Amino acid sequence: MRTRRFLTCFWLVCLTSGCFHTVRFDLKSSHEAPAEGVNKVIVETRNGRANLVCRTAPGPVRVQATRKGRGSTEAAARECAEAMTIQVERDTLDPATLRIAMVAPPEPKWGWSHGASFDVELPQGVDVDVQTSSGAVTVRGARGDLKLKTSNGAIAVADVQGDMDVQTSNARIELAGVEGGRIHASTSNGSIEAHDISGEPSFRTSNGRIRLHLDRTPGRPRIRVVSSNGEIELEVPGTVEADLNLRTSNGSITHDLGGFDAVHGVKSSRDRFQATLNGGGGSIEGETSNGRVSFRSRR
Repeated sequence: MRTRRFLTCFWLVCLTSGCFHTVRFDLKSSHEAPAEGVNKVIVETRNGRANLVCRTAPGPVRVQATRKGRGSTEAAARECAEAMTIQVERDTLDPATLRIAMVAPPEPKWGWSHGASFDVELPQGVDVDVQTSSGAVTVRGARGDLKLKTSNGAIAVADVQGDMDVQTSNARIELAGVEGGRIHASTSNGSIEAHDISGEPSFRTSNGRIRLHLDRTPGRPRIRVVSSNGEIELEVPGTVEADLNLRTSNGSITHDLGGFDAVHGVKSSRDRFQATLNGGGGSIEGETSNGRVSFRSRR
């Protein structure tokens, strides 16, 4: 009983005194590193966004960093922000890799919360690896492989060429003007929107819609799109050679196969549709529950 009374008094004191109130303080800084000999850029942070723009012109890698400190007072928030450091340097084990990172102190004070956002400008032709949390990731103009990972933040990719692996949670993924081989995207509680795509996509989400409009793909591709509690919309080139398999539960399946030269082996039921397109060889899978599936050829 005494313990319960003590805890109740503690919470009342904290609530009335405002000890859970936090103040944010931002510190901005600019950094630059030569790009000669760099074939990969890694960005590591947390509680902040990462925005990368790849330019056609040569030149250095330019970084605008915003350190975000939180504390119970403005002085504490400033001290928290100043305790973080920004590193823009070559990897000691792989000098061809440039690492951009926020480094928090090893023993932060009670009540501190660290975060940093990055705006990065770099030349095209390098691979990009971004890892953050509670922040959005955007990449434009890249000409190299992409690996993007965040949580509780949206991902947007546009005008890129290369293989891609993007992952988030509780947020949407938007892809536009992507030309690659393997294109993997996954999220939860968020939609995936993909337009003007060339390659072999594999998309997965839960509690979200998936829209995939393919411009070009290998003649016999491997395409897989899976959702739960969300509709699926697929549009593929009429030249594709694949075995089509669409499934849903608690939803309908609609299809327009008029754009394919040859369609054989059609099997249709309430919750499943199968067909062989242009002789088959590849595979197209669309699966959801509690949502409709729509499929058509791109004319």
